[in-house]
Amino acid sequence: MTENKKIVCSETGKTLSGYDGKVTIDVEFGDECRYYIFKDVTLHLISGEIDVEKSFPDIDTYEVEEIYPKITAKIISPFSNIEEEWERPTTDIMLRDSSLANEVGNLIDNYLGSVDSDLIAEAAEFSETTKLSFFELWLPTMDGKYRGYMEINFKDIHTEANLLEAIQANALESYEWYQTNPEDVLGTIKDNLMAGLYQTVWVPAVQKQNQAEYLDTYTLTTEIGYLIRKNRHKDVLTLCQDFPHKIDISELNNEIESDEWMQDNGYKTIEGLVKEEFLIDSHLKESGEKILSTLS
Repeated sequence: MTENKKIVCSETGKTLSGYDGKVTIDVEFGDECRYYIFKDVTLHLISGEIDVEKSFPDIDTYEVEEIYPKITAKIISPFSNIEEEWERPTTDIMLRDSSLANEVGNLIDNYLGSVDSDLIAEAAEFSETTKLSFFELWLPTMDGKYRGYMEINFKDIHTEANLLEAIQANALESYEWYQTNPEDVLGTIKDNLMAGLYQTVWVPAVQKQNQAEYLDTYTLTTEIGYLIRKNRHKDVLTLCQDFPHKIDISELNNEIESDEWMQDNGYKTIEGLVKEEFLIDSHLKESGEKILSTLS
């Protein structure tokens, strides 16, 4: 874990923190990944292959998230008498040592547990024709590199935390990804799926259940919680209205009593949840009243 401590040159013992000048750093990244994030997408698979046109009618509508879980800074000493910079000793600091799975899991939703979706791989493996819906689908590309050394003015770098922040900002601006549009990324994922190499292409996703036979009170509860956490309160009404079965309030309350996020927030019943999340907000009150009406 990065600490708020000063940075000292390992060769000379001189303080690097606050050094008034540019310092050259050889930065090593690990598990770096760029994701193209699609919201509310349904994948159409025909004989195990993704139909891009049907699945992504507007493929240019996406968000981007770049993640650098492991970062080691090899700071080349500006105090060394060695003329050739690349021959000078370095001060090596592990600034980040996480995993891609942990970083993505925290970004998607802390309460959903595993976010790795193997549904796509299974559909490809068995050549299925099906539709798979997701609240979020993250298409990854891991191919790229940072070219050359970073040069950072240490005048405002006083701690390791400052250095990490500067390196991450530099990476977000200058890291070169070989695949720079989602169609190329999706094409690689499709190829790997069809070749049975899915384990090398980790596709995080938040599943949206749209098959009536798999929709139950537990699924309804978890999806209500997800939508509220994402500030998509009005979508909760649609979810309840479209639920294909009669909602048993006692069953729903039982699920709420065992849901970790709802318990963390003190919710014991659907009435209590709607009161706190909807009825006290004038903009959401009407939606809350309609949600309650679907339960009666």
